[in-house]
Amino acid sequence: MRNPGGQNSYSALDPKKYTDSFSILPRLKRLVLYFILGCVLALIFVDGYLVLQNKRIETQLARTRQYIDNIVGR
Repeated sequence: MRNPGGQNSYSALDPKKYTDSFSILPRLKRLVLYFILGCVLALIFVDGYLVLQNKRIETQLARTRQYIDNIVGR
């Protein structure tokens, strides 16, 4: 049986329930956590991209050196 107006009913005027249900601190903690996780993931992707770019540049540099060596005749 339901308890209308009893001890366990929700009251919009109950300050404890109001502050608990609309507290900004858990949302702020979650936002900061997601921001940090996003930054870590972004750094991982940027690092991977830069490693791939570095390998591409090294390959191009090796080809250029080989081309120059062939022209000079070493």
